[in-house]
Amino acid sequence: MSESQSKIKWPDTKVYVAGHRGLVGSALVRALEAQGAGEIVGWTSSELDLRDREAAIDAVNEAKPDIVIDAAARVGGIMANSTYPVDFLNGRCAFGRCRALSFSRFKLYLPASRDTTDP
Repeated sequence: MSESQSKIKWPDTKVYVAGHRGLVGSALVRALEAQGAGEIVGWTSSELDLRDREAAIDAVNEAKPDIVIDAAARVGGIMANSTYPVDFLNGRCAFGRCRALSFSRFKLYLPASRDTTDP
């Protein structure tokens, strides 16, 4: 556990996990639950389209999380990636642009690199 994570008062912390139902996101949710995180929030893709910048900003502002963890991705397997490569590339680019702008005022934990960025 990093020094910054050891200082977090988990019972008092509200965490938004983007991609909470995916492989990485669900593992993060389980880890947060084991740490005793106060509240964990997340929306399915049918509830919130993270490619829609305004909707993402509104949802995060309404939820008021203390921490945002970005584990969201568009997935579909090898066949879908091969059949619709441009759609997947466009979707990934839109995800990245919207998330970077929407979550910029929060402390952002990036699971792949384990780095944090402060606003």
